[in-house]
Amino acid sequence: MSLFEQALNISHDMGMRSVAFPLIGAGANNYPPIEVMKAIVDACSLFRQPGTLLKKVVIVVWENDSKNIKVMLLTGT
Repeated sequence: MSLFEQALNISHDMGMRSVAFPLIGAGANNYPPIEVMKAIVDACSLFRQPGTLLKKVVIVVWENDSKNIKVMLLTGT
């Protein structure tokens, strides 16, 4: 189970209605921002909790990464 899946489950258990994820590791650790984005999206698509109040996930992107991520998502790279 990924870090993001665990966080979604904890958010559900706490009765949260929304959660925000920054692109963890994409800054000082130089992990590719698009890979972190994909991991978050994958975790969200796998998340299944009957009766959950969790309805909104916000992905926080640093301004300098936003253009690169948009291009990568549009081109499928």
